[in-house]
Amino acid sequence: MFTRRVSPTPDDDRAARRRFINDLIEVATGRDAPASSGSLLLHPNEHRVGELRSVSLVGLTKSPGHWSGSSRGVSVPVGSFGGRSVRFRVGQTHGHFVQGESHPSAIDSGTLTVTTQRITYQGTSHTVEHLLDKLMSVEHHEGEFVLSVSNRQHPTTLFVGSTVEIWLDARIHLALALHSGQGDEAVARLREQLAELDGGVTADG
Repeated sequence: MFTRRVSPTPDDDRAARRRFINDLIEVATGRDAPASSGSLLLHPNEHRVGELRSVSLVGLTKSPGHWSGSSRGVSVPVGSFGGRSVRFRVGQTHGHFVQGESHPSAIDSGTLTVTTQRITYQGTSHTVEHLLDKLMSVEHHEGEFVLSVSNRQHPTTLFVGSTVEIWLDARIHLALALHSGQGDEAVARLREQLAELDGGVTADG
């Protein structure tokens, strides 16, 4: 089973950061990222760059509405029943129904897959595909990613958690580089980062 990987932080040791970079290099040079059972079926010449489970799809939900208004009229006695007085109210009711306010919340949970051709979300009730050719922007903050594509009116908002935010951002950037034919440049930059880590070890030692 694939497990969620925690992104390295500046406080992590160099070994953890080195493993993080080496994983990216391996994927960039042809190895598919690990996949879980029932993961996305790949197209010809498509490679898996990364996969995350337990991702939340965020949508707008409405709180319950309510009636706002008042009534006017008179209460007329019409008799009694079981020893109790029965009255009939005559009048008018004035008011209107107030719709509930919309607010963002998780509407589904599923698996996010990043490949060299697309970014897909597969949940229990929703499936969303974002072709890299159509991708216009990727914004992320505090574990929330917003993906905008040119062929869809509304962006897709996904919550992955802050612990894997850097991990996912790196995988998306790598996927875009591989998709655009800039894989060699991406590998060169990653190896430069490894060299900087090794240089830091030498300097500290």
